[in-house]
Amino acid sequence: MIYAIIIIVIGIAVFFSGIWEQNLATIILGALLEVVGLVSFFFKWHAAKKQGNMKKMKSSITKRIGSLAVIVAGLLAAVLAPAGGNTASWRWFGLFLIVLGVYFLLGQKTTDEQRTAEAEQRAESPPLRWYQSPILWVPVIVAVVAILSLLV
Repeated sequence: MIYAIIIIVIGIAVFFSGIWEQNLATIILGALLEVVGLVSFFFKWHAAKKQGNMKKMKSSITKRIGSLAVIVAGLLAAVLAPAGGNTASWRWFGLFLIVLGVYFLLGQKTTDEQRTAEAEQRAESPPLRWYQSPILWVPVIVAVVAILSLLV
């Protein structure tokens, strides 16, 4: 199901990119990716329902990824609004999707079982070394991209 959600988000990005570029082939490709993702999601959901694995589908990770997918779709709608006179409605739609995704992301409750499972997982995994830390690498990547953008 996660792959289907990722395909849907990529399809939305391609679709909005096609609208931005005003390219019909890109718009159709984005729409096809969205349809393929939705059909795949539906079939996986239906198969899990038949097998009785709906508890697995109600897990917090699926809800979190779905919420993040809505946030990403909102960002894409807000940033890749089509050029022209009516960009405000696309930007408001993107803002609405962002707020909706944040609402669903923050509104998720965790059970005691989920908290104990996450605590056990944290206890099993070793701590990060200093060179594995994103706190180190994010500024380095930003500096490299800034330098490259100045040179080009």
